[in-house]
Amino acid sequence: MANTSTSVSDMQRSKKQGSIILLTVRVLLLSMLSQQAESAAGNAINHGAWSPLCGVADKLAASATTAEANLQKSLTAQNSAIADRLKVMIYARRASGTDKKAAKIAAAGLAKNGKITNTEIINGVKKTIDAQQRQLFAGAHSRILNDSSKRLRDTATHGCLENGGHRNACRNHWPKQMRTKSARRTRRKHGDQRAKPYTMYNNLWRGRPQATGSTTSKWQLTNHNNKSIIQDQSLEAPLKFAAGYLTTDHSSGDITAEQKPPLQDGITYTAPEAYKPAGEALIALMTDKVAKGAEHNRAIVATIKTVLGAKKLAHTLLLNKTSDYNDAADGEAAETAISTTLKDAENEAEMAIWRKMKITEIENKVYKDYGEGKASLEDINDIGDLLTILEYYETQATNTAEQKIKQLEADLKKEQEATKVDKKTMEEICAELKDADTCRNNANCKYEKDKKEEPKCVLSDKGKEAEVEKEAGKDDKTNTTGSNSFVIKKAPLWLAVLLF
Repeated sequence: MANTSTSVSDMQRSKKQGSIILLTVRVLLLSMLSQQAESAAGNAINHGAWSPLCGVADKLAASATTAEANLQKSLTAQNSAIADRLKVMIYARRASGTDKKAAKIAAAGLAKNGKITNTEIINGVKKTIDAQQRQLFAGAHSRILNDSSKRLRDTATHGCLENGGHRNACRNHWPKQMRTKSARRTRRKHGDQRAKPYTMYNNLWRGRPQATGSTTSKWQLTNHNNKSIIQDQSLEAPLKFAAGYLTTDHSSGDITAEQKPPLQDGITYTAPEAYKPAGEALIALMTDKVAKGAEHNRAIVATIKTVLGAKKLAHTLLLNKTSDYNDAADGEAAETAISTTLKDAENEAEMAIWRKMKITEIENKVYKDYGEGKASLEDINDIGDLLTILEYYETQATNTAEQKIKQLEADLKKEQEATKVDKKTMEEICAELKDADTCRNNANCKYEKDKKEEPKCVLSDKGKEAEVEKEAGKDDKTNTTGSNSFVIKKAPLWLAVLLF
């Protein structure tokens, strides 16, 4: 229930942020189409104020691409880690002897190697989506610079964006910094163009709030006498644009810039609303395990031998210990045994199983709809395929074990029948002897011919002594723990071997 509430809350937060960004875009467009209501044209935006926005837009746009690539990198690493463990488990199921033991210990050691938890994946995806949303923020900057550069009049001194010489306006094209998509894509590929959230706002104005251009450059869009969006209407409040970074006064036409967004404690910005979450989202993105791009490296012997699960298994399988594992007392011996058993003869730091997997072939019919050909276990990386293969060999092993169990049970029954000892008492044995001579020939019996009722063959004094000794377990001739006792005790051991 808590997870559901959290998800709903996160969705609401994302929706709200998306709405804020869309609202920002609308405000930008509005601000480009409306200016002060006076007969003279409005003032242009100072070159020093608007040009750094190009860099911010570039870096924000690049961050989304980087975040997407890093997320894919992390998910691929997770897939590789899971695939490696499944391959080792498959190898263990097929192998025998020392190879089987080594593979089972390796599988235990890989239980957490390179593992990314569900929570980490969810958080990484959320932060990546958040970064993608910030690309809309970058689009807002691009949009205002594009549209503003097209709002001009018939002379070079009339336009919305002042050029680098502070005399003329940008004329009917994208500012140089934003001119072509291909140029921007090329710049984003370079490391210095990726978003660096701690410094991404550094080039914005600091301590220079006045952003009005020179008096010779005019924002011709807002001349309300004719050919303007507002014509003769008046505005009653200042307008903000560039996502709150720039403000134009509704009376004087003067343009001011916000202070450069300051970073506090390395994690939060004090800035206009759109700038603050953008910077903070990218800081969170850069520090997240999944979002910054996790890598998968295959485990080596030194890694496996330190895993508690692997050491416990080695204690039993390799050292043949029956006592409970104690890391303080048994750890060193277990680690040594693991190193000796798992190391590759060609490179002792590596595990031999990685090389052996390359020459382990799996028939296609085991995991594919068509049955022709084989593939190296090393080259099979689809998790679904590997699970199918593992299930196949697990089923085979189970069927083989069941057949062996039935055979052992049959052998056990046969052995018990062959070695079955008569459990009759001496008195019962004597009573069955009807013939007088047969009775007298058994030292434990005597024949009482004058006895009127049956049985006439009864226990002799010697027989009575033998019966007492038998009940006390002193008579080895009547011991019923014959060869069948071996079968009874050994059968469970065979079952354990088969199921291992």
